[in-house]
Amino acid sequence: MLLLFLSAPGFGAMPIVARVAYADGVDLTTMLFLRLALAGVLMATVMLARGFRWLLGRNLRLLMAMGAPGQAGMSGTSILSSW
Repeated sequence: MLLLFLSAPGFGAMPIVARVAYADGVDLTTMLFLRLALAGVLMATVMLARGFRWLLGRNLRLLMAMGAPGQAGMSGTSILSSW
């Protein structure tokens, strides 16, 4: 529940951060890369702290195939809407 409440301000601040980054010359690809890389590092940190096992093999490939296009599309659309 704590992570849910911590994520809400992040989603609310995303258009503001995107607008500031765009004004400084950051393009959409760089913005998406930085956002998703930061999310990956945070997720890995939480997984290690809680002792979760990493997905491997077929399960990892399936989840990446389902999640990556949707996440990138949603993030890209959200960022583009604030420019």
